[in-house]
Amino acid sequence: MRQLLKNGNAEVLTDKTVTYKLYNSDNTTEYTGSDIKIASDGTLTVSSSAKPTDIYVRAISTDSNGKTLEKSVKVNVYNLKFNFTTSAKDGYTSVTSSTEYKESRGFGIDGTCADGEKLYERSEFWFLNLT
Repeated sequence: MRQLLKNGNAEVLTDKTVTYKLYNSDNTTEYTGSDIKIASDGTLTVSSSAKPTDIYVRAISTDSNGKTLEKSVKVNVYNLKFNFTTSAKDGYTSVTSSTEYKESRGFGIDGTCADGEKLYERSEFWFLNLT
């Protein structure tokens, strides 16, 4: 990933560097977990063991007068392991027929069954009967 720092006239400042840090959901405490990391080039890596959370990625540099410049971006980290029952196993998110899709949630059931269709629950799966 190439980093560019520009001044107010959109001119690229070649003598400046950008550093990245992660902050907890309060955006004031530096993130110290090992399951989410950010590389020196700004690449964010999330391990499969990461729990759903909000973190902030903060880019830090200086302007031509030596003043510190910072920009924070909120990142939603989702654990995308689903269990289709009412009691999800540890590390899984429960999704049932009543879990309506919401953009803020990022997952759920979108839509309903058409007339004449029936929804059957069997163990950990949902079956749609089209007969």
